[in-house]
Amino acid sequence: MDNLTGIKYGTLRALLRENPEGIDPSRRALVRRLTLMSLWTSAQSRSESRHFDVRVAAVKLEDPIFLIGHWRSGTTLLHTLLAQDEQFAYPRIYQVTNPHTFLSIDIEQIIQHRRNTGDQKRPMDNVTFDPLSPAEDEFASCPMSIRSHMIGWSFPRREAQYDRYLTFREAPRADYERWRQAFLWFLKKVTFKYNGRRLLLKSPQHTARIKLLLQEFPGARFVHIHRNPYTVFLSTQRLYETGILPASLQTPPSPDVVTEGILRRYREMDDAFSTDRALIPAGQYAEVAFSDLEQDMLGQVGGLYEQLNLSGFAALEPQLKTFIAKQAAYRKNVHPDIPEPLRRRIYQAWQPAFDRWNYPA
Repeated sequence: MDNLTGIKYGTLRALLRENPEGIDPSRRALVRRLTLMSLWTSAQSRSESRHFDVRVAAVKLEDPIFLIGHWRSGTTLLHTLLAQDEQFAYPRIYQVTNPHTFLSIDIEQIIQHRRNTGDQKRPMDNVTFDPLSPAEDEFASCPMSIRSHMIGWSFPRREAQYDRYLTFREAPRADYERWRQAFLWFLKKVTFKYNGRRLLLKSPQHTARIKLLLQEFPGARFVHIHRNPYTVFLSTQRLYETGILPASLQTPPSPDVVTEGILRRYREMDDAFSTDRALIPAGQYAEVAFSDLEQDMLGQVGGLYEQLNLSGFAALEPQLKTFIAKQAAYRKNVHPDIPEPLRRRIYQAWQPAFDRWNYPA
């Protein structure tokens, strides 16, 4: 999924001016495609605004449920399981990739009719998905605000600068407000689309934004999922190789630079999470290990409902059992062993996480 899909033409031009280092010649076709798409998006979004903006602006957001955890920690599995509960609404892939236009080009019924014609699989983990699958809201706020760390995926020469939008702690206030307005507007649009249902949101970046999210939604609930850090590292490395670097608009960084970036971002996110977790009021936080969820999906989801005092699990249980049964054939990627020097680097950089959840060194 391209992090700039759904961007408006003016926003794209501003982003290109912001990155004067240039586009790699081999990626110019990507820029041409983005430009054509952005022109269409700009035109269609003006029509959507005329028809929907007044009604969307009147939407009152209920405190969402945020599913948090570093990339490749199991957030997608957790999101997909909880999304089986029809009391919740969640962003779909086609919505986050068309954040300015999805209300006026609503193709959900067409997709629903055709979704059994063939499965697509994500390149990093072979998880089946389609345009109606649950998606990360950051893929919407990224092209809307261009104040997301994911912009660094497209412009790796300035990746460290864009990484400040993980936590926004070192970002200018104006940049935070730009992201905040885009984020809240997208949430209002999804809430409007699904008639006011409570939102179930998943973006790994939110792991490092607990304080900011609580300022907007004091009653929000949070579910944190964690996984063996060594597995997280290898899986994140594969994510870069198969999903992020091929979509870059500049020459991809060296493997050593990618490794250092993965180590640094995990540490920054974990530092912010460990500091701000205490701000979450009692009864609004639950935690699950990926290994426990994988072994007992039904029991762990039921436990989360109990911890967060959420109603509706009895009604969800039959549907959840059916969904879980369909996952029996799925096989995870098998990752190679980590060379000992790299293993030591990972442990030294991420030791607080190893210690917090008792993962072996």
